[in-house]
Amino acid sequence: MKILKDEYNVQNITSITKPNTGSGNTLLIATVSGKYVLKKNERDDYVAVYNKAQKHLTKKGFRQSKIVLTKDKKLKTANNYVLYEMIAGQTITDFNNKQLKNALQYLKHYNIALKSLDFCESEIKQVNNWDLAKSLNYMLNIFRKELNFYLNKQETQDILISALDYLAFHKQLLANSQKQLIHSDLGIDNFLFNEDEVVSIIDFTPEYEHEYYSLCQFYYWNFLYKENDYNHDSVNKVLFLYLNSQIKNQNKLLFNVLLLKACLFRVIGPLLNSKNEEPSAGLNKRIKLIDKVLQKIKLIK
Repeated sequence: MKILKDEYNVQNITSITKPNTGSGNTLLIATVSGKYVLKKNERDDYVAVYNKAQKHLTKKGFRQSKIVLTKDKKLKTANNYVLYEMIAGQTITDFNNKQLKNALQYLKHYNIALKSLDFCESEIKQVNNWDLAKSLNYMLNIFRKELNFYLNKQETQDILISALDYLAFHKQLLANSQKQLIHSDLGIDNFLFNEDEVVSIIDFTPEYEHEYYSLCQFYYWNFLYKENDYNHDSVNKVLFLYLNSQIKNQNKLLFNVLLLKACLFRVIGPLLNSKNEEPSAGLNKRIKLIDKVLQKIKLIK
């Protein structure tokens, strides 16, 4: 492959393949001496933050895929390719009980390690609509006023307005929560396993938020979206396994508020990119999930 020859000191390539799952912008590179992952990433800030986090996490004893520098000692090529050393492990499609427990306990220690990293929110730039969508200030003060531009149905607008009002009510709780660098997109395929043990967390998506927000995104993809409902038992299970202790009311409240924020983010991002088109079936499912979460958490005393 020309890019490997021109940009990197990678030699004796034996195979180049595409992964069975994941991004179409990813290639798996095998050489005589090692294996690599080549990914396209247009976000200079994401790559720089990951490089900083990887060094820190490695010092803390975590296995994180190291970025291979170009011949010019840069983190990425001019065409936005990033080459990573590959870590051996397998992704899975469903957690067994032991894997779920290990994944959540691993995530807890992972977040503890990231908490000690010297990091500023400004290191993550505002580049696109997804960056706007995750901003609480944007959600409450701008998007809410422009909601009818993105959604025509009053019933759908009402769902989002109610959710935004709930966030506004708990705005001070969110403001007072301790924020840090986190991985904010934790589906099941972001965990590498060796049998039941977690080897590494991959495909780092940086965010500056409370540690529970990473847990909320974990719950969103692995339970809420999959089961198409908010389930008190599964929420309590995830929180208990993560905390490794009894769940206090303030823990549950903060988790639920951040979960609702995560649900809104998963809707507002696509809406900002939709150019006033009718929501797809997948987006309608996400909107209905907002309503389901809100109705359940409002009943908690």
